[in-house]
Parts: sequence; C-alpha cells; structure tokens
Amino acid sequence: FTISSMKIENYKPTKGLALFVLLIGILTLKTGSAVLIDESSRQAAGNIVLEIVWFNVLTSFLYLLAAWGLWFGWPWLRKVSLLLFAVHLVMMVFLLAHIFRGDPYEVRTVLILSFRTFIWGGILWVSRVKAKFIPNIKPFCPFKGKKHPINYK
Repeated sequence: FTISSMKIENYKPTKGLALFVLLIGILTLKTGSAVLIDESSRQAAGNIVLEIVWFNVLTSFLYLLAAWGLWFGWPWLRKVSLLLFAVHLVMMVFLLAHIFRGDPYEVRTVLILSFRTFIWGGILWVSRVKAKFIPNIKPFCPFKGKKHPINYK
C-alpha cells in the first residue's frame, strides 16, 4: 500500500508490531525480574546496572499496555509511545554518565537500551503516522452497538 491510499481497512502493520512489542514486554519482565529476584541470574548477568534493570522491569508493564494500544489502534498510544521514548532517552543519558564515571557495565546493556530507544522512536513515528492518515481511530469498545456511557465521537 502507499501512504496516499491508507484507509483503516488496509492499514494492518500495527498487529505485527503489537505482537513484537508484547514479546519484548514479556521477555523484559521475565529476564529483569529474574535478575532482581534470583542471585544466580544476577551473577550470570555480569556487571549489571541495577537502576537500568529496575527501569526495564517497571517499563515492561508499559510495553504490555502499548502492545494492547497498537493492536486496537487506540489514540492514547501516541502518549504512551512518547513517554516510553522520552524515558528511554533519559536512561540513555544516565547510562552514559554511569559509563563516563568509570562504573562497571555490560556492553549488551548499552546495545539493548539503544535498541529499545530506537524501537520506541519508531513506534512513536508509526503512531503519529497512523493518527495523521487515519483520523477516525476509535477505541475498542466491547459493547459493539450497545449503549455505552462514554461517547466515542
């Protein structure tokens, strides 16, 4: 499809992206929690930056929320994506300061945080493009035609 022909019925790439974000969220929650809870996982992880691990575990819940928003095309996804992109940038600055202080770290921490920052920048872009070309995105409503107290106009 082309950008000029985008319509709600032929705009489907967010389903795959939603599954990708869901997978990242579940894996982040699983691995981060294991490092925080299990001493052997913590030792196997090497020179962890504990603040980054806590950040990953806490933001993994937002990843799951964003996956839901991507799947249903909810308009608040832009705000969640912006928040995640912004906090990832802040944590990148924190990690760089940590590295420049000479504190121990793992290279994979830098790579993974960079990857996630890039992903959220891309998702933010996708959510903005989707909102621009499909202005009538409405939240998922389980009532489907029945009277509902919230008006989605």
